[in-house]
Amino acid sequence: MRLSNANFYLETSAVNYLADRFIYADAIATKALQLTKGNIWYLSPVTLWEIMLTSDKERRERIIFYCQHLFHEKLLNSPSEFIINYLNAGCPLVEKRYDFHSKLSLSETWKDLVTDTQRTFIYDYEEFKQRMQLFQKLSKQIDKIINRIVLDTKVSDEELVIQNYVNHCFSQIEKKLKYMMTWIKV
Repeated sequence: MRLSNANFYLETSAVNYLADRFIYADAIATKALQLTKGNIWYLSPVTLWEIMLTSDKERRERIIFYCQHLFHEKLLNSPSEFIINYLNAGCPLVEKRYDFHSKLSLSETWKDLVTDTQRTFIYDYEEFKQRMQLFQKLSKQIDKIINRIVLDTKVSDEELVIQNYVNHCFSQIEKKLKYMMTWIKV
């Protein structure tokens, strides 16, 4: 099967697999070949964050350098950007086409790094790691709150704050949907 004019997204384990087995010259050749077919290979902000969490600095820099030569200069939306676009569109059953490239500041930095492959990310690894651990913890708690059946009579203060925030978000979505439904009926 021959694919052309296609977009490909590679997640972190696939990127690691390629970067561990091939050199950057292979990335250059692959990107050139794929571009002749009209294919674009993408990363997402999440993939870059995970790469930036690689503890071995030498390996991390090698993966980043490899990615600079293989992937498109624009990043795909992060999951939160996709969700926000979906909510802003009114939670449609079928979404209209829109620019699915990330608007996060990381995207501009990535574009600069792809344009000048002698550049790299400059950041405090330990601080970044701590921040990402907080996001991961929050993500797990939100998942736990959303996906569990609440039979507990005791809920931690932290879970209560997150539950209230999630409830607020859902009520806003519900209000927006009701408004849209009345607008459609008129």
